[in-house]
Amino acid sequence: MTLVEQMQVLEHLVKQMKQSVEAVAVTPKPKYKVTDFYGIAPNLLEGMDAQEWVNQLRDE
Repeated sequence: MTLVEQMQVLEHLVKQMKQSVEAVAVTPKPKYKVTDFYGIAPNLLEGMDAQEWVNQLRDE
């Protein structure tokens, strides 16, 4: 590869890296973590098996 071609490859890589960094900087952080919801509805199923609960909902 010639020196000019090497420079073109490097310029292309730098451009891609800048775009990646900008994309990360623009991406907002989520307001909540999944763990924030732990225990929010502890008795939702009232001890019922989850699949049994789904089947019951489908039958209604």
